[in-house]
Amino acid sequence: MSILKDNYQDEELESFFDGSMPMGIGINCDLDKHLLFKRGQFNLILGNDNVGKTFFLIWYMCMLSIKSGLKWTMYCSENEVWSTKYKLMSFFSNQSIKDLDPKEYYMAKNWVEEHFKFVDTRKTYILKELIKVFEDSDTDGYLIDPYNSLSKERGIDSHTYEYEMANLIRMFCRNRNKTVYISMHPVTEASRNIHTKGDYTGQQAPPRKSHAEGGQKWANRCDDFIIVHRYFTDEMVTKSLVYVEKIKETETGGNRTMFNEPLVFQFASYGFSINGKNPLLREFVQPEISTFDPKEAFKDVKPIEEVEQMERLGDNGEIETVEKPF
Repeated sequence: MSILKDNYQDEELESFFDGSMPMGIGINCDLDKHLLFKRGQFNLILGNDNVGKTFFLIWYMCMLSIKSGLKWTMYCSENEVWSTKYKLMSFFSNQSIKDLDPKEYYMAKNWVEEHFKFVDTRKTYILKELIKVFEDSDTDGYLIDPYNSLSKERGIDSHTYEYEMANLIRMFCRNRNKTVYISMHPVTEASRNIHTKGDYTGQQAPPRKSHAEGGQKWANRCDDFIIVHRYFTDEMVTKSLVYVEKIKETETGGNRTMFNEPLVFQFASYGFSINGKNPLLREFVQPEISTFDPKEAFKDVKPIEEVEQMERLGDNGEIETVEKPF
């Protein structure tokens, strides 16, 4: 029967009405104002290659495990298992594992293995096969990193196939009350969008939701949508910019960021701090980090094919015009 009873989800509705509905799970830092872990969700993370989106994701998952005991199944096809474990152990101990004594090393290792399972990446999977692996692992959350490392079934056009896959993931999350995070690379078009003026002249601008592989359909189908970006300048190379572009259920916490005011995460020791606070520590570990201002974001961003000349600050301190650098 397709029509729901009148009292379907009355308990959830009443808990929202009386204020008893539980909020999502945070990690005790300013990120919690915008992004929270919620059960039964399908979330996307978009970022160019080499901007640290996997590093940020596994750090975030590690913080959730430390704070709330969440357990994860990881499909990281572009990273060796030992390397991911090393990072998780370093996040857990807040220092390099090379600086641990044997007792600390095995304590960190045992903790990681208790909270993280790893899918065998010596074979390739279609999404249906990977979902079956997820069903058998029975953890709180799951990571697919990246989506384009999965094989595609033959005989279906890409547009139809991706809609089916997005629906498959969504139904897995809803029916089993599990949460899936999927990282994606932007389409080629996004790599052509560059800053033409200011401190980031010649560097890629942050991608937008519609730049996800397969287009806007993924942003339409997911619950939360996050963009991770980095600028490669002396000042910004140790900072990860996190844009929360979509929060579907704001009633249970979270809210999108303004696109010219991303969250600024500073790499600090073995993990991140935000606005000077490492979620693992009570005290502030460094001075406040001012809100990032990317020169009015996209005002001066153009596809690289359209750029013939750009401005930069010359050695004499004056603005000079130069040919495009590519």
